Amino acid sequence: MSPGRDRPVELLPGFGVLWGAAVLLLGTRTAAALFVSAVFHEVGHIAALRRQGTEIKKVRCGASGFEIVTGGITSAGGELAAALAGPAASLALFFASALAAGLTGSALLRQTAGLNLLLFAFNMLPASPLDGGKALSAACGRYLGDGAAAKIARCADVDVCAALLLSGIYLAAAHGVFAPLIAAFSLAMRCCNC
Repeated sequence: MSPGRDRPVELLPGFGVLWGAAVLLLGTRTAAALFVSAVFHEVGHIAALRRQGTEIKKVRCGASGFEIVTGGITSAGGELAAALAGPAASLALFFASALAAGLTGSALLRQTAGLNLLLFAFNMLPASPLDGGKALSAACGRYLGDGAAAKIARCADVDVCAALLLSGIYLAAAHGVFAPLIAAFSLAMRCCNC
């Protein structure tokens, strides 16, 4: 790396807050398993981006997780492939961890499998900051045009964020569980570009 060039991984102060919150809410072992799973998920995205020749400028780690900064993807098909590659990696790690847990009886591997299934399911929600939202927008753009894609993506963002917020409010009020409400509020702010 030449002097003055940006670092390939940028750790923002918010990442420390995210890590601290994860350790506080989940415990060190579970937070570490979630971190490894999230890195594996991002490696899936990076592999798909590199395969299509997209320049990867950096990986930014902040309060909302990881963000891959690229030189731009040239096609809706490329965007779709890149968006689905992360969840595919999470799903692959789920199956590998579940199989290994079944063979060894390891509680950590069983927990890692569960975390990867949750990571897959959450990231496939069709809200634009998430992979499912990017995939929906790319698929609609490819087959329906950019104008229709923007309208559909915006409707999906509002619907998913409203459902998450209502679910989070219910869990907080009925069961005293506030983590989903905080996650839903954070996602809603990103969906609404707040």
